[in-house]
Amino acid sequence: EADASTDIPALIDKLVELRIARHQALKAKSIFNNPAVADFFKTISYAFFDKGWLSLNYLVLDDEIAAVHLGFKKDGRLYYYIPAFADRFRRYSIGRLLLSDLMRKSFDKKFKEFDFMLGEEDYKMDWCPKIEPLYLFNMHPKTIMGYLAYLRFEKLNIGIKKVLGKKW
Repeated sequence: EADASTDIPALIDKLVELRIARHQALKAKSIFNNPAVADFFKTISYAFFDKGWLSLNYLVLDDEIAAVHLGFKKDGRLYYYIPAFADRFRRYSIGRLLLSDLMRKSFDKKFKEFDFMLGEEDYKMDWCPKIEPLYLFNMHPKTIMGYLAYLRFEKLNIGIKKVLGKKW
């Protein structure tokens, strides 16, 4: 786990590098190609580190960072947010090794929940076959500014769906 805020830039850069490589291998679009995305994740990582909420973990194999996970911990929950692993270590199930290590640590720390968050990836079903429904609730004041904020949110939501190519 990142022990100091000085670890954040290199680990986020590695996470972004691994996510881009994975998306390229899948011939998929990636928000990680935008440098502002890495800056955003660094900014929230620093803020969450200062609050004690950051979960930035990694595994090293052959003197190389083989897997990275950016998540959050708060109120007895570990939020499994963005995992990434080097494809050349796939045969070692390096992503699953990091995931199992995160789970073990969350149990050791007596967390009450390990939250896989959004997404219906098959590997999540291997760990927990229960899907919690997620709901989106939008409130805005009945003013012109509130309506404009609502429209901006809807435009962002549609843009994200286009990039991801599926429901989110």
